[in-house]
Order: sequence, then structure tokens, then C-alpha cells
Amino acid sequence: MKTIKKLYGWIVELESGIALFLLALAIVLNAYEIFQRNFLGKSFIWIQEYSTLMLLWFALLGMCKIVYEHQDIYVDLFVKKFPKGLQRVIDVIVYALVTAFMAVAILYTWKLFLSQEGNYTIVAAYPLQLRSLALLIGFVTMGLKNCASFVEGVIGLFRKDGEGGAD
Repeated sequence: MKTIKKLYGWIVELESGIALFLLALAIVLNAYEIFQRNFLGKSFIWIQEYSTLMLLWFALLGMCKIVYEHQDIYVDLFVKKFPKGLQRVIDVIVYALVTAFMAVAILYTWKLFLSQEGNYTIVAAYPLQLRSLALLIGFVTMGLKNCASFVEGVIGLFRKDGEGGAD
């Protein structure tokens, strides 16, 4: 189990590195476009499409790191007022719902990915599947983490010492 967690952590770190690289590249490309347009009177319309693609990858892969580190937004105003046992049950329910949502998102993203085969963007002419691939990778990575948190939470519910949970 430790090997799987270590491998998953490595994958998330790799995705995070790719996300940061793509963000930096999008910034450089857009700065270049602004310089070209304002000072040289030239414009490269394809930069807009590539910037959109890079920001999509940045956002989806960056979200994986946030989910992995449990830094996502969580409104717990009322939940913290409940007894610890009930808080753990609510956590398990939330992880189950998010995992179910991610499973549906993965299924429909896979269908979208397959339906885009052979289609390209109008200006930059890159495959549309590159967009849905970002979604697919992000949803799978986040879905695995939520599924693992769900399983850990369920196991934590049945521990006799009352310790444990999906943290």
C-alpha cells in the first residue's frame, strides 16, 4: 500500500510540474504576442488557441495537486459542530458522492475523447483530443484520490479505537 501511495504521490508531483511548466509557457507566449502586436504590428492568432490549451492542462493538472494535499475548499461550518463519529460518516458520504461524480465525469469525458478522433482546432490545427485528454487525466487522478479517501474513511468507521478516517 505504501508503494501505491508513493507512486501516486510521484504521479501528482509530475502532473504538478507539467502544470507549472505549461503555465510559464502560456505566460511567455502571451507576453511575446503582446510585444509583437503592440510594438511590431504583427499578431499570431494561433497563440490564443495554444494558450487556451495550456491553461486547460494547467488547471486540470493543478487541481490534482490540490485534491492530493486536501487543500480544496471545504465548507465545514455545521459539520464541525457534530460529534466526531458523525463527522466521519459525513466525510465518507461526501467522498462517496464525489467518487460517483468523478466516475460519471470520467465516463463522459472518455466518450468525448473518442468522439473527437480526427477533429482538429480551426486555427492552430492541433487535435481536439488534446483538450479532452487533459480532462480525462485530471478526472482519473482526482477520482483515484477520492476513491482512496472513501475506502480509508469506511475502514476508519469500523475501527474499534475510533481513530482513523479519510485524511
